[in-house]
Amino acid sequence: MKKKRILSLDILRALALVLICVYHWTLFKGTYIGVVIFFALSGYLVTSGLLSRDFSIFSVISRRLKKIYPSLLIVILASTIALYFVNNGLEMKYKYSALFSVLGLNNIYQIFSKMSYFDNFGIILPLTHIWALSFLIQMYVFFPVLVQGLKKLKLKDYTMGSIFLAISVISGLVMAYIFYATSKSSEGADFSRIYYGTDTRAFSFFCAAGLACFYSRREIKSNVEKKIVYVLGILGIVSIIVFSFGIDYRNALNYYGLMFLVSILFSFSIVLFSKPELKKFDISKYNKILDPVIRLGQHQYQYYLWQYPVMIFAREYFKWSKLSNSQQFCIQFIVLIFISELSYYLFEKKSIKYISYPILASIALILVFSPIYENKDLEEMKAIQEALASNEKEEKNNTPPVSTAPTTPAVNTGDKPLTMDELLNALNTPSKSMEEDTKMQNEILKKYPNDERDIIFIGDSVLHMTREDLKKKYPKAIIETKVGRQFYQLPNMLKSLSQDGKLRKIVVIALGTNGTIYEKDMKSVLETLKGHDVYFINTVMPDPWQDSVNAEIKKAGENPNIKVIDWYSYSKGKQEYFYKDGTHPKPNAAKRYINLIYSVLSKDILNQTK
Repeated sequence: MKKKRILSLDILRALALVLICVYHWTLFKGTYIGVVIFFALSGYLVTSGLLSRDFSIFSVISRRLKKIYPSLLIVILASTIALYFVNNGLEMKYKYSALFSVLGLNNIYQIFSKMSYFDNFGIILPLTHIWALSFLIQMYVFFPVLVQGLKKLKLKDYTMGSIFLAISVISGLVMAYIFYATSKSSEGADFSRIYYGTDTRAFSFFCAAGLACFYSRREIKSNVEKKIVYVLGILGIVSIIVFSFGIDYRNALNYYGLMFLVSILFSFSIVLFSKPELKKFDISKYNKILDPVIRLGQHQYQYYLWQYPVMIFAREYFKWSKLSNSQQFCIQFIVLIFISELSYYLFEKKSIKYISYPILASIALILVFSPIYENKDLEEMKAIQEALASNEKEEKNNTPPVSTAPTTPAVNTGDKPLTMDELLNALNTPSKSMEEDTKMQNEILKKYPNDERDIIFIGDSVLHMTREDLKKKYPKAIIETKVGRQFYQLPNMLKSLSQDGKLRKIVVIALGTNGTIYEKDMKSVLETLKGHDVYFINTVMPDPWQDSVNAEIKKAGENPNIKVIDWYSYSKGKQEYFYKDGTHPKPNAAKRYINLIYSVLSKDILNQTK
């Protein structure tokens, strides 16, 4: 007899899906908490199902995997074929990612390969999100064995629930310890290890499993107990909402118990939504209103599988486009609905049998026999970054040589002097050929002095890749660049620079590539930099937070002491300027980047030569 579906839990599934999709699209605050909802729902439902009957371990595991794998394999196959045609080959990193996704070990592979949502510029990795499904596959294989073993010991539900809660506490402590231990290192906390680890994420599953032992097989009769569950269940929903809007993934509280607390509270939400005696209203009465949400929850597996690959390939396709993020999102959204609903119809509703075997064979053949794609762009970019890092280290260890560069204009009396307007037009107007344009600009700039004012440049990997050219143009400047730096780190960094006496009158900031700029962080920066001349360089990238970053920078430019250097308008859509990631400028474009900075920042110096 088929078990009646609990529609209220489909609403929670839909909530989880929406939060996860929002996080993938925007990296917004704490919306990654949607994964906790998925894990908790799985823990509660799997446990209640296993407790209610005698079962064969093999049949339970087999039935679960048969539901999971057809859709999973078709997503892996589609991603593999699409990536093959995009790159004319497959990177080894992707081949391993696909292989371990098939094996249900994607999260383990991502830990060892240091993969994440944030730092894979230039690499197309459409299976990164499969880490969560791999975790659940591991639970679906391991957990029935554990429950069967505890049943053979003839333990009561309450005792089993206590054991599961103890396991959840241990998992939470492991997460806290690893965060503490790795955050002490020079590289900072190892978020890949914390975020993807089976041991560090198991607490959400086992919290809900423990409560399933306490509540799934008995009716709650006590009014006091009903009130407790009701209050804690409501707090669980509230905690999800507050967490989504307020807790960045780098927040230490997350790993010192906050995520564990949310898991416990939300597990009570599952009890509240699933127990008939606790329901305050009949959801079926609101079917017309809630039907789209319930349907989304029922189809959430397909949407979860397809959303990330659709986003990744759309981002690649629109990388050089000037379509706004909202326009790109609308296209993605339509494609996602079509593919997900078709996939649901074929692989869940119709339950196509035996399809897994030919798909698996196809994946194996492509992974084995496809040529290895060598990402030369990425290799060149990394080589430049490594050379810059080596030069920077050498500079710190050695006394810098005395510069032989002239500090006054190299006057050529045979040339007619350029006016200020002619110079700025030459600096800011691209010609038909980037090579010709760069050569012409360099000839012009030779006629003018370097800007030897005390300036500090603060940036991420984009500014870092222009470091050598920047030093030539601004020999007395302090250049503080770091790969992976985010804007939220800037307020504390500015305070530290001020205390060390390194904060200059003129401050140039090039951040926003690695994550969004929040209003509170911008306000803090502007407050610290009152009385300074501040220049923000806006961003060019295919990531969804590009528009919001540039909008925040534009808004900051309304302040009288703030100016914006518009790299976006200057370079967006010019494929020849960038490496394959669509973010980091190639060497010739890096010179143009510096020239653009110079044309805005050094107008007063240029005016002296008129």
